[in-house]
Amino acid sequence: STRTIVRDLGRVGIGLGLMLLSLHILLDTLAPAENAPNVRTLLTAATAMPALNILFGAALAWAAHSSVAVVLLVSSLAYSHFITPDVAIALVLGANVGSAINPLLEGGALGNASARRLPLGNLINRLVGCAIVLPFLHPISEAMRALDSNPVRLVADFHTLFNVALAAVFIVPLPAVAKALEWLLPEPPVSRDAAAPL
Repeated sequence: STRTIVRDLGRVGIGLGLMLLSLHILLDTLAPAENAPNVRTLLTAATAMPALNILFGAALAWAAHSSVAVVLLVSSLAYSHFITPDVAIALVLGANVGSAINPLLEGGALGNASARRLPLGNLINRLVGCAIVLPFLHPISEAMRALDSNPVRLVADFHTLFNVALAAVFIVPLPAVAKALEWLLPEPPVSRDAAAPL
């Protein structure tokens, strides 16, 4: 009904507003630390390895149950120049992987392996995408900076382009991947006992 749609849209608006408010407060809190040399040194050391950045981004997205929240956080950190564009892109890659872990762990019935086909396919899709992009982090960040030097736009644009590119690339081998997942996670055997509970 119309009332339900309005209520749901209101909830979405409140959720987005609270998320943006929390990021604004986070930026205000981090502002004094921006000029502290120890913070810069710590962040430089913590973000020196792209693979660790991907793992960190995946852990954040898994914990938050949302890649969008992590992408917004990465945008805020990039805007404040706490992280470089290369690190921001690696964290966004990780956020995409992390958001695919929760459906695999929590979705579907435990006894029905076939219910995990879609989440597993999604996770494989994102892992392959990360493996393809990881060696080219620096050239990609340079190309993205050439298009738009705004770090917030760079993060958002990369997130969008990564997901669109994954969809475009994986649409071709989709039938083969589906068959492989059906073989890997078959339907549970059907009980032939007429007295067995359904």
